[in-house]
Amino acid sequence: LIFSITGKKYLYYFIGVIILIISVSFVDVAAIGTIYPLLDNLTNSNHNSSSKFLNLIQKNFNSNSNFFFEIGIIFILLLSILKFLLNLSLSYFGQKFSLSVHNKISLYLFKKYLNKDYIFFLNVSSASLIRNIITEITFFTTGILTSFINLVTETILLSFFITLALLINFKIAIIVFTLVLILAFLIFIFTQPKIRKSGKRRFELTERKINDVTQALENIKQLKILNAEEIFTRSYDYHNSRANKQELIFYFFKSLPKNFIEFIILISIVCFLYISKSEKIDLSSHLPLLGTFALISFRMIPSFS
Repeated sequence: LIFSITGKKYLYYFIGVIILIISVSFVDVAAIGTIYPLLDNLTNSNHNSSSKFLNLIQKNFNSNSNFFFEIGIIFILLLSILKFLLNLSLSYFGQKFSLSVHNKISLYLFKKYLNKDYIFFLNVSSASLIRNIITEITFFTTGILTSFINLVTETILLSFFITLALLINFKIAIIVFTLVLILAFLIFIFTQPKIRKSGKRRFELTERKINDVTQALENIKQLKILNAEEIFTRSYDYHNSRANKQELIFYFFKSLPKNFIEFIILISIVCFLYISKSEKIDLSSHLPLLGTFALISFRMIPSFS
């Protein structure tokens, strides 16, 4: 529907953005995947790992040599530079795509309203039309379209990281992701009704705000004669303050999953370290696995926001 309004040019633009997203995700995963054998190199672990990923590297390369470590560091630095450049490109072209779609759809809607019969304008409030052309199109591009691009980004990145984790240690990856998915699902059930309710309420209050401003300006002469400025001011302040409150509720519950999961991961790591210290467990042989999974976990946290 969007591309039927904007044209095929924007479809190709969107495909280009998707390719950039895949490229950034692949580079990101490759950089973290390289850290695993480097940590193994640092701990001088000569044991036979349960990880097919690490065993494959040990079979084809001398992963315990200094040369391997130096090449790995250089490789990570190159990947970091490439990721930085790709992220800049994605940020620029992704935002350019959203703004271009915003301009096309708002112009399309404005033309559509102007070509309506006069009777149409008698039955519809100007505040509603202004809200649709300006406010709601902005919310669509920044809220829905940009969120969709972010969703595609995080979904691709999540898939790549899950694949990497499964290659490193299949059993641990399955256990961790199952627990995280259960936790994310419970948070989703708790937050979604509140997000939907606040979004609907914000929509209604925004229309009332615009209606207050439109009526005041269209009837400015009568307003001055009757000294009714305070009536319109109070009405606008009432709707504006409540719209802001709903906006606050919306973004609070939207950010809750990410912050809560991050908190749970941190608490889990601290508890694990404390238990390991108390039970005098040797962590040196498990450091590559723990370090890599910790990096994957923290890198995946934005996907749950």
